[in-house]
Amino acid sequence: MNQPVPHRHVEPLAGLVSTVVRIGDEVRREMRLASPAVHALLVHLERAGFEGAPRFLGIDEQGRERLTFVPGQTYDRATPETIPDAVLPAVGRLIRRYHDVVANFTLPDGLRWHAEAETTVSGHAIVCHNDISPRNIVFRDGQPVALIDWDMAHLAPPLWDVAHAVWQFSPVLADPDYLASGWTQAPSLASQVRRMRLLVDGYGVGKAERAGFAKVLALRIRATATGIRRLANEGHPVFDRLVTEGVVDQIERSHYWTVAHQDEINAALL
Repeated sequence: MNQPVPHRHVEPLAGLVSTVVRIGDEVRREMRLASPAVHALLVHLERAGFEGAPRFLGIDEQGRERLTFVPGQTYDRATPETIPDAVLPAVGRLIRRYHDVVANFTLPDGLRWHAEAETTVSGHAIVCHNDISPRNIVFRDGQPVALIDWDMAHLAPPLWDVAHAVWQFSPVLADPDYLASGWTQAPSLASQVRRMRLLVDGYGVGKAERAGFAKVLALRIRATATGIRRLANEGHPVFDRLVTEGVVDQIERSHYWTVAHQDEINAALL
């Protein structure tokens, strides 16, 4: 007599582009063009002993990738309550540990990332995560422990990742956008650049790179806005919604704010 199959609770998880669910201790995600490349990367990280990423477990019967579920907390946005100043150096250290481990990774023949690098920033390219934000770092006991959601990974200079993280974790916003992002009031310029420096110090950005960091930050923010508008124009509904809802307008205001304060940012980081 056949035994009944135990019911497995399926919990939908947040995902901007992919359908993602949790089943027990696993995450199941739809396969995408770049998924095999991401799987090769995750296997490399596991073999290197890097604990700050999910493990790739294979493909399920529905053709979805299977990943380990990383327990903890993620956040939609960075505020002084969700990501206090004292946590920012640890965010920088986590990114640096990843960059050190991935530096000798070579993508196997026949695999490709979701996109080619779109950056004018010079420097040796590594596989950057390319979407480091409060929603893509898992925290436990208030500390960052793992990077998740690797769909955007591709080759870029390491500073491209650091700039994205600074934008998201400071966060870099025009003053009117802070209230909409959960802040009780817009921080002073001094407070904004202090949070930037805490993350940059944690990562260990060198003096020469700090001198021009604001330009890289502005380029990184603008690249995201440009990329979303391009995908929206190509008919991708998710990205069209980001344009329609004003998300890209907010990103562009962040870019303008960064350009306007380049000198103050660079001076503070040095």
